[in-house]
Amino acid sequence: MSNKSVGIMSKSKPVNNTNWIQGVNGLRGLAILMVIGYHLFPSAFPGGFLGVNLFFVLSGFLTVISSCRRLKDNRFSILDFYKQRLLRIFPALILVVSLTVISCKLLASQALRGIGIEVVSIFGGFNNWWQIAENSSYFTDIASSSPFVHLWYLAIEMQFYLVWPLLFYLADLIRRKGLRGELIFLLIAIVSIIASVVFYSPLQDPSRVYYGTDTRIYALCIGAFVGYRYIYRRAPILEDPIQIMVAFVLFLVLTLCGVLFINSSWSITYYLFLPLSALVFVLMVFIASNKRYVFGLWLDNPILNWLNTHSYVLYLVHYPIIYLINVTMGEMTMTTIVISIVLMIMVTLWVSVFETIIISYIQKGGRS
Repeated sequence: MSNKSVGIMSKSKPVNNTNWIQGVNGLRGLAILMVIGYHLFPSAFPGGFLGVNLFFVLSGFLTVISSCRRLKDNRFSILDFYKQRLLRIFPALILVVSLTVISCKLLASQALRGIGIEVVSIFGGFNNWWQIAENSSYFTDIASSSPFVHLWYLAIEMQFYLVWPLLFYLADLIRRKGLRGELIFLLIAIVSIIASVVFYSPLQDPSRVYYGTDTRIYALCIGAFVGYRYIYRRAPILEDPIQIMVAFVLFLVLTLCGVLFINSSWSITYYLFLPLSALVFVLMVFIASNKRYVFGLWLDNPILNWLNTHSYVLYLVHYPIIYLINVTMGEMTMTTIVISIVLMIMVTLWVSVFETIIISYIQKGGRS
């Protein structure tokens, strides 16, 4: 099945998958490229950490769309929602954490000091707060960090999913009273942005602001805000396709500039660039997902689609691999970078296969 388009106006869309949203796959693929680039080439891509905000925006956007569609069909269930999230998160997470611990035991036993409580925080969904309590810095030298330092992101996602049914039902209650239910997400986002500015101190390591659920949830809520409008208010921001094209290209350029030039040590990054990146990303999502235009189809190319398909597992495995190669082979060279990339692909495919088998087994109720 192909998507045909002429100029910048989309002429067709997939007809066999009503849940498909154009552009989302490509944007998620772009997000994982940004994050891996930041960890693998920190000097070349100092702003690649902004990719996490794109992940957050997409998660909020897709979570609200999925929930709204199920609610419309009278299929939204809190229990089912939690079951789906548990199946999505834990099989791959258990595999990767176990594989990482075994690898550290064999290659870098010093990384296992105090690993017990860290693993508990990972599976308990509070790793970001554990890292804050431990004064862990996301921006320290990789050899001085933990192979699981990147899982603060997953903890925020898990906490968001935990409270999501309450937020979603509250938004729906407001909507059914004739008001704009999506404003609840916008309000939380504004409060979160204010918190990120208040808690940031130029004299201290920024990890408290970077890790905090209260200071990062704005990106998820901004995504949820636009997702709600995608379902209930489909009017585009701009009617002129030329203006849309200029805006989308501008957002891509701003993203590239952010990845290449923004530094995590700058105060303005926390006062402005991180919140601004969430706004830029959500506007990209809004435009790319609009089936009237072709930009989302451009993003959904085979390379970014593959990265999207494996983005979660790639996120889990990439940092432990970089960490282990760094502590066992020293400073990253072209050779070790190539080895890292090959290992990322191989381990990702391996984990994905076993994850599929495990999920299939669980969904069948454990019947052989």
